[in-house]
Amino acid sequence: SASLGGCCVIPIAFDGTGAAMEWANLITQHSKISLKQVQWKGHKRFSTPLAATANIPNGPFILRDIDPANNDPDKITFYDRVDGSVLAKLIENVLTPMGYQDLLLQKESFEFTNPTTGE
Repeated sequence: SASLGGCCVIPIAFDGTGAAMEWANLITQHSKISLKQVQWKGHKRFSTPLAATANIPNGPFILRDIDPANNDPDKITFYDRVDGSVLAKLIENVLTPMGYQDLLLQKESFEFTNPTTGE
């Protein structure tokens, strides 16, 4: 987790102010993590961050453009996205082929799309 910038760790419990109180590792503690928590982390990484208590909007989810060359906060987001890509490959490799296919059947629940390119 540490080498991936913490992208493996997702908050799973919050206090009354919305501050994270408990975290779980996406690979080793996946059974503790709900789809809503994965979606919340996805919005933080790829779109507009949501409050911990906010409802997840209906998809399709729109990918937010970033400019890491000219915007320092976008540099953090860029490297978080790179780490997330590595994590996605790790998940693909730890799941059975059938498990990965089952996951992809639900991709509209966690996929972000660039509105310009459709990718």
